[in-house]
Amino acid sequence: MVKCEKSSLKMSLRRPRAIALNPMEGWMFWTDWGSDPKIERSGMDGSHRQTIVSYDVKWPNGLTLDLVKKKVYWVDAEVKYDIRLRLQRQQPQGYTVIARLARHPFSITTFEDWVYWTDWDKAAVFKANKFTGKDVQAVTATEMIQNPMVIHVYHPYRQPDGENNCQAVNGHCSHLCLPAPPDKHSLS
Repeated sequence: MVKCEKSSLKMSLRRPRAIALNPMEGWMFWTDWGSDPKIERSGMDGSHRQTIVSYDVKWPNGLTLDLVKKKVYWVDAEVKYDIRLRLQRQQPQGYTVIARLARHPFSITTFEDWVYWTDWDKAAVFKANKFTGKDVQAVTATEMIQNPMVIHVYHPYRQPDGENNCQAVNGHCSHLCLPAPPDKHSLS
């Protein structure tokens, strides 16, 4: 499904930090540090905006999606030592802490069985098993000269094949074609 009209999303964000997209299902996720910190999502067309996490979150720095497993992962620089994930099909309050060794996490990504994050306190990149939270290990030398910033993994496994409804004749849109979530607006 696609939408052609202007986005109806009125941001009203205070301090947005991270963004992640699920173009196959038309969803956009983001974090906000503002006075009411939260993690939100909406359709990429701006429809169906909702807060998915608003409790026990202070400085949600990094955000990534596991499109294959349908999970949202985030790191919080103020709620120390946590990397959290949320099963997209669960209620918003359902999340799991998978690693407790991050000191000042900044960015996060996943690949295969691992979750990777940058840590400003230790000035390094780390990884842990994304299913158990165990096997935490440094991927780079600790105490690098500069703090590592954003981390991404680019690989076909991270972006499964899917139908691009905007590809043929720009989705029959006159301007910008944006993927939209299903009208049922489930979490998947």
